[in-house]
Amino acid sequence: MRVRIIGFLGMVTVGLLLGSACQEPVCHPPTVEQQTFKQAYPGLKNVSQFNDQLINGSAPESREAFETLRSMGIHTIISVDGARPEVELARQFGIRYVHLPIGYDGITPEEGRQLIAAYRDLPKPIYLHCYKGLHRGPAAGAYILVGSGQCPTEQAKRWMFQAGMSEEYPGLIAAVEQRQVATVEELGAPRDDYPSVAKVGGFSQLMSGVARSVDHLKLVQQAGWQTPADHPDLAPANEGKILYHYFTALAEEGAQNNRPAALQEGLTRAVIITGDLLLLMESESPPTADLDQLMVRLDQECKSCHHGFRN
Repeated sequence: MRVRIIGFLGMVTVGLLLGSACQEPVCHPPTVEQQTFKQAYPGLKNVSQFNDQLINGSAPESREAFETLRSMGIHTIISVDGARPEVELARQFGIRYVHLPIGYDGITPEEGRQLIAAYRDLPKPIYLHCYKGLHRGPAAGAYILVGSGQCPTEQAKRWMFQAGMSEEYPGLIAAVEQRQVATVEELGAPRDDYPSVAKVGGFSQLMSGVARSVDHLKLVQQAGWQTPADHPDLAPANEGKILYHYFTALAEEGAQNNRPAALQEGLTRAVIITGDLLLLMESESPPTADLDQLMVRLDQECKSCHHGFRN
């Protein structure tokens, strides 16, 4: 059986070389001609095609995105993000969703085994995503390519960085560097019971929510603190309220689970900043300069937290 990716990825002919009956983890290597990096398509960003079976990009969050994936001929989506996938929406478009989340600090042996086995077992082509499609997704893709024997480590790393991976995540890079080609014994027999929604800890889910909420608020900021014309669903004050609630929940979770003191202090500052932001946004004619300054402070807090605790 052959499927064509029409129009979106250069009229690439997709051979389903690794169907669910595949017993061996070593697969056909991709060709350079089949690769594209960090492309934008309707509803999707940072789309990178590693080979004719594995495509990475941003999380699909709209009907437009799933229509694009269906047009690409995608059969399976694997999410490595912590947020709950849009399983029902994917099903409406005839696409299976599998949820195998990983962190920014690396890929555990069990997480890695699941990723490689899922790539072996699930119908292809596969669309792999984190949230933005820039770090965890490319790292997971490179890890899969090395672990399934599709390309050498250095080549996979090169593609990973072309897809957007940052040097700021040494744990993910190390996971790819240390990966060996998986054996049949390691992966076990082919299976079909991969989860559509994984059980993810509260902190990871909240952080995924924060990332999305911050992005929404930045769109509002770019529109002069008004509802963006191309995102009529983003009500400024409501977006501020959502972000404030996320940080409040994170601060509570951090205290309850005895997170590092520096992390708790940063979350407390973020609660204060987003609280001030919300108060201004709910006022009449809030000064945009003050709102912008609060966003600068919030961005600094986020970067400080990422530098100290994501890596």
